[in-house]
Amino acid sequence: MRYKSASIGANGQKTLGRMTFFNLGPDKVRQLWEQSTDDGNTWAIAFDGIYIRKK
Repeated sequence: MRYKSASIGANGQKTLGRMTFFNLGPDKVRQLWEQSTDDGNTWAIAFDGIYIRKK
């Protein structure tokens, strides 16, 4: 699953965002959040995490 976003900061700079979720198994999901300030030419990782279901 992927979410996309665009926002304008207080300084007027446009930031693109994309958040991708990867199914790593029945009880595990990875979330990768990336941001771009050059209209999508390059991307930087803002967050990279793994969620594990508590049993």
